[in-house]
Amino acid sequence: MRRLEIRSLTGSRGIAAALVFAYHFCGDDASRPGFGRFPMVLAQVGWSGVTFFFALSGFLLTSIYHDRFSAGLTAAKLKVYAIRRVARIYSVYLALLFLVFAQIVARWKFQSGPSPDLLDFASHLTMTQALFSRFATTLIPAAWSLTNEEQFYVLLPVLLLLASTRGRWLLLLLPFLFLLMGSALSSLLEKHGFLPDWRDFSLFGQLPTFFVGGLLGTYFRGHVNSGRRLSLRLSWLGWLFAFGLYAAGAWTYRSHLTWMQGLEGQALFGACALAAIVGCLGNAFPSRVLGSPAFVYGGKISYSFYLGHQLVMTALKDQGAVPKWTWLFAAAAVACVLYEAVEKPAQRAILRRWMHEVAPSPGQKPSPI
Repeated sequence: MRRLEIRSLTGSRGIAAALVFAYHFCGDDASRPGFGRFPMVLAQVGWSGVTFFFALSGFLLTSIYHDRFSAGLTAAKLKVYAIRRVARIYSVYLALLFLVFAQIVARWKFQSGPSPDLLDFASHLTMTQALFSRFATTLIPAAWSLTNEEQFYVLLPVLLLLASTRGRWLLLLLPFLFLLMGSALSSLLEKHGFLPDWRDFSLFGQLPTFFVGGLLGTYFRGHVNSGRRLSLRLSWLGWLFAFGLYAAGAWTYRSHLTWMQGLEGQALFGACALAAIVGCLGNAFPSRVLGSPAFVYGGKISYSFYLGHQLVMTALKDQGAVPKWTWLFAAAAVACVLYEAVEKPAQRAILRRWMHEVAPSPGQKPSPI
């Protein structure tokens, strides 16, 4: 299965990862006077980069797999889908996970550090860590979002199959059902550390973001799979809404530093993400900027950057003498190394080992997702 790459969408990933970095970078300065001033106020809602990632996943995966899965599920289809998902999220993640755990083991063995928690490691290995308050942000802090991604990956084929049936309108009730289930399960199991902050950390609270991205992907799947562009007017309209919603969200939450801001924050920045995606589908000036080589490469390394930036920041913070302004460059450099030396080769090896596909046609590239 091949598709033309929409370069501005790739470039947008880098911006989303940079927003998350800005949020963590400025977190220590949140209580200082003047934090409510520009550009700190924009960084304060940098967590919205995660919301964008969720909406974009729903958009791209639905647009690419809609016709394939709505026609019926077979073992062959699911195998190809599963291999692509594993290649996409486990390639660099496993390398980082084993590296971090090896450091914990080494400290325990040679420096009398805390003993390794095998349950913590197992939860990260299966990407279920965000379901438990004890493990959610321990080994690789940013990787909590992968729990939601993985669960959405499992759910998507069934959703697309149901979308082809007569009762597809019932799918519109699914996000509300998940919200009710999350609230009920959290109340029942909170004392056991299950589903911490379920609105922000679990698929029960985040499914609406994936879902609306999927609805948009269903509508624009012809553009994604053929590389057709939206009109310049519609593209500009998308960007104007995106910039306006982001500014409104940053102003609304300027006096807070609450992660995700609950369902209201997700709704506002989810709408912002959808508007930005529409903007990327056209040739407005912001889309052309995001489609430039530098931004596209930033989008390609964004996954490695997202997973590793907090680890780099923590390591540099422990050094003390390293100027804080260098953290971004260090995180970007590490991400480049991870992408070139680990993520890209690992993805190719997995796909080469488990899938046998014809070479892409001239002008086309294999889908990265």
